[in-house]
Amino acid sequence: MKAVFLLLFMFNMQLNAQTNSKNNFDVVKTYLLEIQQAVDYAPNSKKEKIDKLNKVIRQGTEQRRMLKQALKNTKSKQQQDEILRDFNLILQAVVLLKTDINENVPLSQDIDYLNKMLPALLRKL
Repeated sequence: MKAVFLLLFMFNMQLNAQTNSKNNFDVVKTYLLEIQQAVDYAPNSKKEKIDKLNKVIRQGTEQRRMLKQALKNTKSKQQQDEILRDFNLILQAVVLLKTDINENVPLSQDIDYLNKMLPALLRKL
C-alpha cells in the first residue's frame, strides 16, 4: 500500500512540475507578445515609446527566471541553451532599440531583427 501511495505521490509531483512549466511558458509567451507590441507601438512622442520599452525591459529579469525554470523540466540542455540565448538577444535588442530612439538613430535594423526573432522564439516555446 505504501509503495502505491509513494508512486502516486511521485506521479502527482511530476504532473505538477509539468503544469507549472506550461504555465510559465504561457506567461513568457505573453511577455514576448508584450515586447512585440512595444516594438510596434507608434506613439505621438518619443517619451511614450521609451516608457513602453522600459516597462518590458524591467520585466525581463523575472521573465528570464521563469523561462529558465520552465525549460528545466521540458527541454534538452542544448534546447535550453538555445532558447535562453535567443531570449537574451531579444532583450539586448530591445535595450539597443531604446538607446537608438534616445539618440535619434535609424531604427529599421533593430525593429526588423525583433520582428524576425520574436515569432521564431514563440514557435520554439
